[in-house]
Amino acid sequence: MRLAQMLAGCAVVISTALPAFAQTPSLGDLAKRVEADRATARRASKAYTNADLIADPDAAAVPAPPSPSDAPATGAYMSISAGRMLSAEEIIARSEARIAANRQHMDEGYWRLSAASLRSQLERAKTEVDLLSTPVERSPQQQALTDKALARAQKVLADLQERWRKFEDSAHYATVPKAWLEPQE
Repeated sequence: MRLAQMLAGCAVVISTALPAFAQTPSLGDLAKRVEADRATARRASKAYTNADLIADPDAAAVPAPPSPSDAPATGAYMSISAGRMLSAEEIIARSEARIAANRQHMDEGYWRLSAASLRSQLERAKTEVDLLSTPVERSPQQQALTDKALARAQKVLADLQERWRKFEDSAHYATVPKAWLEPQE
């Protein structure tokens, strides 16, 4: 009985596999088909050579050497934003004007929103560190994973505390009132 079932199973497998092998073309048949396709494929209409290329008329033009009046003055620096040489005083004046314009955009709403966002990130990080440092019975594998997560959370908390310190320093430098950084009630 078992032998008959095995023979029937083999017959089914062979009967399905043979047509599949018969339908796949051999490598030689594929090579012949590709060769025939190459013969009927459209050829390039023209092959270009160096003689067909046109010389670039601008390449021959050599720029004239700068005149002495165009030479930068001593103490002049290249300003990327202006695209020309500027004196140190001009660069400082432009930088101060840009800083003043940026400060106008940093109003009370900006400082309050930034402080609230950073404060909420700090609270979440502190909560995560507290949760991970709570003593709980764990297997050694779970304890190792918890220790890694705790180390990551402590690093995130330290980074956020450093960001808060820098944020307070920038607020102090911008003469922002301390009340703008405190939570609103």
